[in-house]
Amino acid sequence: MLLLVPDGPYLVKGTRFNSKAFATIFRSKDLRSASFGYFGHMWELYTVWAFIPLLLTHYAAKNNQPLNVSWWSFSFIAAGALGCAGGAIDLAVDYANERTQFGKPIGDYQMIQSSIAELVAEHHAAQLLVYRAAFLKDQGKPNQFETSIAKYYSAEAAVHATNEVMKIYGSWGFSTEYPIERYFRDAKSYQVVEGTSNIQKTIIAGVALGNTPNR
Repeated sequence: MLLLVPDGPYLVKGTRFNSKAFATIFRSKDLRSASFGYFGHMWELYTVWAFIPLLLTHYAAKNNQPLNVSWWSFSFIAAGALGCAGGAIDLAVDYANERTQFGKPIGDYQMIQSSIAELVAEHHAAQLLVYRAAFLKDQGKPNQFETSIAKYYSAEAAVHATNEVMKIYGSWGFSTEYPIERYFRDAKSYQVVEGTSNIQKTIIAGVALGNTPNR
Protein backbone atom coordinates (compact mmCIF):
# COMPACT_ATOMS: atom_id res chain seq x y z
CA MET A 1 0.00 0.00 0.00
CA LEU A 2 1.20 3.49 -0.85
CA LEU A 3 0.65 6.06 1.86
CA LEU A 4 1.15 9.76 1.25
CA VAL A 5 1.80 11.58 4.49
CA PRO A 6 1.68 15.39 4.59
CA ASP A 7 4.97 16.67 5.95
CA GLY A 8 4.67 20.37 5.29
CA PRO A 9 2.32 22.97 3.78
CA TYR A 10 -0.75 21.55 2.13
CA LEU A 11 -1.20 22.05 -1.57
CA VAL A 12 -4.08 24.18 -2.73
CA LYS A 13 -5.59 24.26 -6.17
CA GLY A 14 -3.39 26.06 -8.66
CA THR A 15 -0.20 26.01 -6.62
CA ARG A 16 3.05 24.44 -7.69
CA PHE A 17 4.28 21.19 -6.20
CA ASN A 18 5.92 21.56 -2.79
CA SER A 19 8.22 18.60 -2.27
CA LYS A 20 7.76 18.81 1.50
CA ALA A 21 4.03 18.32 1.23
CA PHE A 22 4.30 14.67 0.25
CA ALA A 23 7.72 13.68 1.42
CA THR A 24 7.13 10.39 3.16
CA ILE A 25 6.40 7.14 1.37
CA PHE A 26 5.83 3.98 3.41
CA ARG A 27 6.36 0.66 1.72
CA SER A 28 4.70 -2.47 3.08
CA LYS A 29 6.53 -5.45 1.57
CA ASP A 30 5.80 -4.42 -2.00
CA LEU A 31 4.75 -1.20 -3.73
CA ARG A 32 3.27 -2.81 -6.79
CA SER A 33 -0.19 -2.42 -5.28
CA ALA A 34 -1.45 1.00 -4.26
CA SER A 35 -4.61 2.15 -2.54
CA PHE A 36 -6.35 5.27 -3.76
CA GLY A 37 -9.72 6.81 -3.08
CA TYR A 38 -12.03 9.75 -3.30
CA PHE A 39 -11.52 12.74 -1.04
CA GLY A 40 -14.40 14.95 -2.13
CA HIS A 41 -12.44 18.17 -2.61
CA MET A 42 -11.19 19.15 -6.03
CA TRP A 43 -7.80 20.41 -4.84
CA GLU A 44 -7.15 17.05 -3.20
CA LEU A 45 -8.20 15.26 -6.39
CA TYR A 46 -5.92 17.63 -8.31
CA THR A 47 -3.04 16.66 -6.02
CA VAL A 48 -3.61 12.93 -6.48
CA TRP A 49 -3.91 13.13 -10.26
CA ALA A 50 -0.81 15.28 -10.59
CA PHE A 51 1.64 13.55 -8.31
CA ILE A 52 0.83 9.85 -7.89
CA PRO A 53 2.39 8.99 -11.28
CA LEU A 54 5.39 11.14 -10.35
CA LEU A 55 5.93 9.27 -7.08
CA LEU A 56 5.45 5.87 -8.68
CA THR A 57 7.91 6.74 -11.44
CA HIS A 58 10.43 7.88 -8.81
CA TYR A 59 10.02 4.56 -6.99
CA ALA A 60 10.46 2.57 -10.20
CA ALA A 61 13.63 4.46 -11.14
CA LYS A 62 15.07 4.12 -7.64
CA ASN A 63 14.49 0.38 -7.60
CA ASN A 64 15.45 -0.18 -11.23
CA GLN A 65 12.01 -1.47 -12.14
CA PRO A 66 9.99 -0.66 -15.27
CA LEU A 67 6.60 0.90 -14.67
CA ASN A 68 3.80 1.62 -17.09
CA VAL A 69 2.41 4.78 -15.52
CA SER A 70 -0.64 4.97 -17.77
CA TRP A 71 -2.10 1.70 -16.43
CA TRP A 72 -1.36 2.79 -12.88
CA SER A 73 -3.24 5.99 -13.68
CA PHE A 74 -6.23 4.03 -14.99
CA SER A 75 -6.24 1.92 -11.81
CA PHE A 76 -6.26 4.75 -9.31
CA ILE A 77 -8.80 6.76 -11.29
CA ALA A 78 -11.03 3.67 -11.28
CA ALA A 79 -10.53 3.39 -7.52
CA GLY A 80 -11.45 7.05 -7.14
CA ALA A 81 -14.66 6.48 -9.09
CA LEU A 82 -15.45 3.61 -6.73
CA GLY A 83 -15.09 5.90 -3.76
CA CYS A 84 -17.24 8.57 -5.38
CA ALA A 85 -20.04 6.11 -6.14
CA GLY A 86 -19.80 4.49 -2.72
CA GLY A 87 -19.97 7.85 -0.99
CA ALA A 88 -23.00 8.85 -3.02
CA ILE A 89 -24.77 5.60 -2.16
CA ASP A 90 -24.05 6.15 1.54
CA LEU A 91 -25.59 9.61 1.26
CA ALA A 92 -28.66 8.13 -0.45
CA VAL A 93 -29.15 5.52 2.26
CA ASP A 94 -28.81 8.08 5.05
CA TYR A 95 -31.20 10.51 3.37
CA ALA A 96 -33.73 7.80 2.53
CA ASN A 97 -33.83 6.80 6.20
CA GLU A 98 -34.04 10.38 7.48
CA ARG A 99 -36.40 12.04 5.01
CA THR A 100 -40.07 11.39 5.68
CA GLN A 101 -42.96 11.84 3.28
CA PHE A 102 -46.61 10.96 3.89
CA GLY A 103 -45.79 9.77 7.37
CA LYS A 104 -42.92 7.39 6.68
CA PRO A 105 -39.27 7.41 5.52
CA ILE A 106 -38.91 7.65 1.75
CA GLY A 107 -36.74 4.52 1.95
CA ASP A 108 -39.93 2.56 2.58
CA TYR A 109 -41.18 3.36 -0.92
CA GLN A 110 -40.45 0.80 -3.62
CA MET A 111 -39.18 3.32 -6.18
CA ILE A 112 -36.46 4.52 -3.80
CA GLN A 113 -35.64 0.94 -2.84
CA SER A 114 -35.35 0.00 -6.51
CA SER A 115 -32.90 2.83 -7.19
CA ILE A 116 -30.73 2.04 -4.18
CA ALA A 117 -30.69 -1.68 -4.94
CA GLU A 118 -29.62 -1.00 -8.53
CA LEU A 119 -26.82 1.33 -7.44
CA VAL A 120 -25.55 -1.05 -4.77
CA ALA A 121 -25.42 -3.93 -7.27
CA GLU A 122 -23.52 -1.80 -9.81
CA HIS A 123 -21.12 -0.62 -7.12
CA HIS A 124 -20.28 -4.15 -6.03
CA ALA A 125 -19.74 -5.19 -9.64
CA ALA A 126 -17.40 -2.23 -10.17
CA GLN A 127 -15.49 -3.15 -7.01
CA LEU A 128 -14.81 -6.65 -8.29
CA LEU A 129 -13.63 -5.32 -11.67
CA VAL A 130 -11.22 -2.84 -10.05
CA TYR A 131 -9.89 -5.41 -7.59
CA ARG A 132 -9.37 -7.94 -10.39
CA ALA A 133 -7.38 -5.42 -12.43
CA ALA A 134 -5.28 -4.52 -9.38
CA PHE A 135 -4.67 -8.20 -8.61
CA LEU A 136 -3.46 -8.92 -12.14
CA LYS A 137 -1.16 -5.90 -11.95
CA ASP A 138 0.20 -7.19 -8.64
CA GLN A 139 0.89 -10.57 -10.21
CA GLY A 140 2.72 -9.01 -13.14
CA LYS A 141 0.20 -10.48 -15.58
CA PRO A 142 -1.31 -8.81 -18.67
CA ASN A 143 -3.98 -6.43 -17.43
CA GLN A 144 -4.60 -3.74 -20.05
CA PHE A 145 -7.94 -5.27 -21.00
CA GLU A 146 -9.12 -5.71 -17.42
CA THR A 147 -7.89 -2.28 -16.35
CA SER A 148 -9.74 -0.54 -19.17
CA ILE A 149 -12.91 -2.45 -18.31
CA ALA A 150 -12.54 -1.45 -14.67
CA LYS A 151 -11.88 2.20 -15.50
CA TYR A 152 -14.76 2.38 -17.96
CA TYR A 153 -17.33 0.61 -15.80
CA SER A 154 -16.44 2.31 -12.52
CA ALA A 155 -16.61 5.76 -14.15
CA GLU A 156 -19.99 5.04 -15.72
CA ALA A 157 -21.26 3.58 -12.44
CA ALA A 158 -20.13 6.69 -10.54
CA VAL A 159 -21.99 8.99 -12.92
CA HIS A 160 -25.09 6.83 -12.78
CA ALA A 161 -24.97 6.61 -8.99
CA THR A 162 -24.61 10.34 -8.41
CA ASN A 163 -27.31 11.11 -10.96
CA GLU A 164 -29.77 8.74 -9.29
CA VAL A 165 -28.91 9.99 -5.80
CA MET A 166 -29.59 13.53 -6.99
CA LYS A 167 -33.10 12.36 -7.89
CA ILE A 168 -33.55 10.81 -4.45
CA TYR A 169 -32.64 14.13 -2.85
CA GLY A 170 -35.03 15.95 -5.14
CA SER A 171 -34.59 19.72 -5.29
CA TRP A 172 -32.34 19.58 -2.21
CA GLY A 173 -29.80 17.76 -4.33
CA PHE A 174 -28.91 20.99 -6.10
CA SER A 175 -28.36 22.84 -2.84
CA THR A 176 -24.84 23.25 -1.47
CA GLU A 177 -26.33 22.41 1.94
CA TYR A 178 -25.95 18.78 0.90
CA PRO A 179 -22.73 17.24 -0.51
CA ILE A 180 -24.34 15.25 -3.32
CA GLU A 181 -24.21 18.20 -5.73
CA ARG A 182 -20.41 18.11 -5.50
CA TYR A 183 -20.28 14.34 -5.95
CA PHE A 184 -22.44 14.73 -9.05
CA ARG A 185 -20.04 17.23 -10.62
CA ASP A 186 -16.91 15.34 -9.61
CA ALA A 187 -18.24 12.03 -10.96
CA LYS A 188 -18.20 13.37 -14.51
CA SER A 189 -14.45 13.87 -14.33
CA TYR A 190 -13.91 10.11 -14.15
CA GLN A 191 -15.36 9.78 -17.64
CA VAL A 192 -12.73 12.19 -18.92
CA VAL A 193 -9.40 12.03 -17.09
CA GLU A 194 -6.70 9.44 -17.87
CA GLY A 195 -8.50 8.20 -20.96
CA THR A 196 -12.11 9.03 -21.69
CA SER A 197 -14.82 6.40 -21.52
CA ASN A 198 -14.83 6.30 -25.32
CA ILE A 199 -11.09 5.62 -25.36
CA GLN A 200 -11.58 2.80 -22.86
CA LYS A 201 -14.23 1.28 -25.13
CA THR A 202 -11.80 1.48 -28.06
CA ILE A 203 -9.15 -0.38 -26.03
CA ILE A 204 -11.65 -2.98 -24.83
CA ALA A 205 -12.98 -3.60 -28.33
CA GLY A 206 -9.46 -3.83 -29.79
CA VAL A 207 -8.50 -6.62 -27.40
CA ALA A 208 -11.89 -8.38 -27.66
CA LEU A 209 -11.70 -8.41 -31.47
CA GLY A 210 -8.12 -9.66 -31.43
CA ASN A 211 -6.69 -6.55 -33.05
CA THR A 212 -4.63 -5.55 -30.00
CA PRO A 213 -2.72 -7.78 -27.56
CA ASN A 214 -3.58 -7.62 -23.88
CA ARG A 215 -0.36 -6.28 -22.39
